[in-house]
Amino acid sequence: MKNRKKKFTLTEAKAFFAKASEVQKLEDISKTLVFVFSAGGFYKTAIDFFVANSMAWSEDKRFLE
Repeated sequence: MKNRKKKFTLTEAKAFFAKASEVQKLEDISKTLVFVFSAGGFYKTAIDFFVANSMAWSEDKRFLE
């Protein structure tokens, strides 16, 4: 999970996914859910990347309650 106040970009989405994938590999985890929370929202390109890579996302702060 990553908490952002500014809009989440495609570049940030790719970097975050790469880091999450590396942790999954290092820890030998077979199944994960990568989730991004951004109070500032997301650019469409980032959302398209999330969909293509089966990632979850939200900008609704109620999700964290």
